[in-house]
Amino acid sequence: YDDVYHVVDLKNKALATSGDYRNFFEMGGRRYTHIVDPHTGYPVANGVVSVSVKADNCTMADGLATAMMVMGADKAVTLANSLPDVSCLVVVQGADGNLIDYKSNGFELDD
Repeated sequence: YDDVYHVVDLKNKALATSGDYRNFFEMGGRRYTHIVDPHTGYPVANGVVSVSVKADNCTMADGLATAMMVMGADKAVTLANSLPDVSCLVVVQGADGNLIDYKSNGFELDD
């Protein structure tokens, strides 16, 4: 995970990313992350590996990125599209291991 995945252009915005690719362990063939689903009390297991949020300030972006990790891609994109001046990129690992991008309106990539 040392390669650049995407490049994001920022102008007068903050960017925060939450993900499971650095803080996790595997046991019994299952991956356990440090982000806990408050509905179950267990680590999130919804396939989301990363959420990047652009917002007007980093406090908002950081809180939303973590919450969106729990929500899953569809709900995260819907939420971002409903908030003014917020956009997101949700990266999900598919069953085949490939990464799938879900972007809200306004999340532009420079790659």
